[in-house]
Amino acid sequence: MNSPYELVLRLAGQKPVRKQYKTGPAAALKYAHGWLTKHQTKPGKSATLYSIHSATQRFEHAEEIPLPEKSSVDFYASQPWKKLAHDAIANRRKQCLQDGSVFSCALCFKAFGPGVQAHADHIKPRSLYPDLALDMSNIQILCSDCNLGKSNRDATDWR
Repeated sequence: MNSPYELVLRLAGQKPVRKQYKTGPAAALKYAHGWLTKHQTKPGKSATLYSIHSATQRFEHAEEIPLPEKSSVDFYASQPWKKLAHDAIANRRKQCLQDGSVFSCALCFKAFGPGVQAHADHIKPRSLYPDLALDMSNIQILCSDCNLGKSNRDATDWR
């Protein structure tokens, strides 16, 4: 196993399908849930999640899989996140006004304005560090292109 998580999907009489996951079990479990739902009428189906971090989990029915109750969309629509993002952007803008610098993306230095939107970005990705999701010290201001482009693959503090 090259990744911390490996999902093995089996159907009777067919070669198993193996999928590797690096960031955590949530994506693997979500995929397994969808796969088991799609193949619910087929005999001999199973989804097994192997991990270097925890015990092996085997599922034969989608209903057995523990899925998180809230999605990423729910988090970004929440009032605590909206307030933190607003405050982080406002604080950075105010700091730029006070020191005479340009209010711009911390990564590519594009100035914010028409066509360049400021985003509050989690330095340490929320998917890997959920305890830092609402921690102001883990927020930097990036343009939408840089924020969406880095996804959860980069934990560089560009401030």
